[in-house]
Amino acid sequence: MNPDDISESLLLAKHVSADIAFLNNKAKYRNVVAELRRGRLAHHDGGDRKYLTIHRVTQAAKLGKLNKEPQQRNATFTRVINLLRDGFPPPSKLQQAEAHRWPRISEVLPHLQSLLLAFERANPRMKGNIAFAELLSDVGGMDLYDRGRVHEAYKLSKKAEEILDDLSLLLETPLRGDLLTVVGLCTDFMSLERRLEGLRIREKCQQLRKLCHSAILPANITSDDKIRLYNSYMDLACSQQQFNDFDDVEKNCEECLIQYKKWGTEDDLPYEYAKYYNHMAYVLLYRGESAKAVEYAKRGYELGEKATPGAQLTNTVQI
Repeated sequence: MNPDDISESLLLAKHVSADIAFLNNKAKYRNVVAELRRGRLAHHDGGDRKYLTIHRVTQAAKLGKLNKEPQQRNATFTRVINLLRDGFPPPSKLQQAEAHRWPRISEVLPHLQSLLLAFERANPRMKGNIAFAELLSDVGGMDLYDRGRVHEAYKLSKKAEEILDDLSLLLETPLRGDLLTVVGLCTDFMSLERRLEGLRIREKCQQLRKLCHSAILPANITSDDKIRLYNSYMDLACSQQQFNDFDDVEKNCEECLIQYKKWGTEDDLPYEYAKYYNHMAYVLLYRGESAKAVEYAKRGYELGEKATPGAQLTNTVQI
């Protein structure tokens, strides 16, 4: 974990994993902290915001020792994953930004980055697992992207994708689609030369979403499954705009609109309709229908603000 600021709110969260359940016993936790302080291995700040710090030299020495004991290292790695997971519940399955999650992200992110660095530097090499890939995806997902931390979101998502590849998981894994969605969004805010990469990623994501959707028995398909599939159509429209392919943008938008109307009204699905109006505003502007484009853009903003109040993405749409 990041040695400079280990928040007690993470350490003392309700833990369900057996390997860190001892942290649920506050008396035992206090004894452990006291022992660390007596050995000058950690410092405890007992102010309004309580946290622990560990000297970097101490941490480096411990990591070096763990590299010589791979079995113990793997167990420690798993404990940290479980600790961060307990402190960071999974986000929206529909990948909708939730502004209220940002304080928790800002608390967990430095520790996940430290964990990733230790993972990358491990010698002998470590093999990731699904739990680590999911944590990277969740923390490096839509909420991190929404706050403008594009490069961090991109790196965490790409690393999670590498782990899935290393585990030789099937392509039609929903998690892969989640990762490609975020990576594609990140390319929108990188250099212009990344736009072709974004287009290819979104085309791949759409194919994966179709494969995942077709693998679900019709009787088991939920509304979330349907939305996740058609999200890939709207995401692809983002890249198509960048190549002035507005005929296909409109085609994807109208195909989504047909589905939205089947599922509910603008009040029922404000986030989905917001994306429709926002994309179609660009189509209308491209055709010279500026007044109608402004009307659509305003409606998209209103619905976006209703669906995700406080999200930075909505403010970007407004601008």
